[in-house]
Amino acid sequence: MAFPVYRTYVNSCGVTERDRRYIEQAVARAKRENPALNASIFDFLQNALLLKYPDDPAESGGREWLDFVMRFQQTTGPVMAKGLEDTVFYVYNRLVSLNEVGGNPEKFGTAVDTFHGQNIERVKLWPHGLIATTTHDTKRSEDVRARLNVLSEIPEEWRHGLARWAKSNKKRKTLVEGHEIPDRNEEYLLYQTLLGAWPLDPMGEAEYGIFQQRIKEYMLKAVREAKVNTSWISPNAVYEDALLRFVDAILSHPRNNSFVTDFERLQKRVSYFGMFRGKIFSHFPVAILEGMQTHPS
Repeated sequence: MAFPVYRTYVNSCGVTERDRRYIEQAVARAKRENPALNASIFDFLQNALLLKYPDDPAESGGREWLDFVMRFQQTTGPVMAKGLEDTVFYVYNRLVSLNEVGGNPEKFGTAVDTFHGQNIERVKLWPHGLIATTTHDTKRSEDVRARLNVLSEIPEEWRHGLARWAKSNKKRKTLVEGHEIPDRNEEYLLYQTLLGAWPLDPMGEAEYGIFQQRIKEYMLKAVREAKVNTSWISPNAVYEDALLRFVDAILSHPRNNSFVTDFERLQKRVSYFGMFRGKIFSHFPVAILEGMQTHPS
């Protein structure tokens, strides 16, 4: 999907300058990524999307032409959602508080002055709009995102924690055809998920069991959405079973589990500072410090 936005809004009134830029940008990117295809194919599609009719649009089927563009625009949104939000956002796990619907995981935060400037613009253009920190489609709550944002301020502690956990939990992985399950990227997602979702109050045995089951269900969903080692259409039962065994193993017997004991030390610290960050900054992700690892060492 080469479009930088979910959709354009070309209609019978014409093409706005903004939509023109989006279409030209998407076509240029598609050309670069498909050098084996004849460029005239993309040129034709660009002309169609920009409503560049021949001299006599009536004879060339102008109505059908516009109907095609309208239907095309209704398609790009779902394609973007499925390709980005429901696939890439489960693969690119650098800092998952950034992997939010309508967000951009490559953008590490917004300056305060910029944020206020955008608010002023919104008041002028959309005075009845709502600036929300969550929606019906949000993947993670404000509290989870606020906690994970704290990691950008303690990268060394986070890095050292990842290294310890990866080393101590390595023996709990399953080796299938020379590959460890889970892979490092999935393991990294799991640790972030645990940090963000770990309950604030101590859990009893029953509560802990429910939490453990929810983490297993989430990880199963995540790896299927990622479509790297398994998927909804073609589930890899061997891989999925090994992944769930790993989650069970690292979370089993919490009172006598060295990983859980070590993990909770950092989790409590992150949770504490997340409470303050959530109240102030949950409307935008913080800037992450450079050098933070994307996978456990």
